Amino acid sequence: MTFDTNSPAALFHPRNRRLLLIAGGLLLLLTVTVIAVITSSRGAPIFPITINGKIGYINPSGKVVIQPQFVDAGRFEDGLAPVLAGSAWGYVDRNGKLEIAPQFDIADPFSDGRALVANQGIAPENSSVGSPRCGWEPVRGT
Repeated sequence: MTFDTNSPAALFHPRNRRLLLIAGGLLLLLTVTVIAVITSSRGAPIFPITINGKIGYINPSGKVVIQPQFVDAGRFEDGLAPVLAGSAWGYVDRNGKLEIAPQFDIADPFSDGRALVANQGIAPENSSVGSPRCGWEPVRGT
């Protein structure tokens, strides 16, 4: 029986095993590289840390990248994190700059460029309902 070297099955002949292993390894390396480039373009993750009762952020190597200055803080999503500065929530970027000034009573992390926030106020005096009002507002990131 003769073996046709021009057929697609010839690629899988045992004498081409080394070539297939090299090609598979290169394909795997390329896939891992692409995934690494995509995930690194989002920036290295930074994590909240509490020092002397104030919250700041550190990078994976343990270096403080945003000095502890907040009463409370959330996780970074879409480049911003909710932070409680004084008595109101705002949003800080990865450099520690307040991108959205503290003005909310409640603030959730961003998702797809939006965040859910709430402002609570006392109901008007002429209202028979003595409970606070609460409104949820979508906030767009920068």
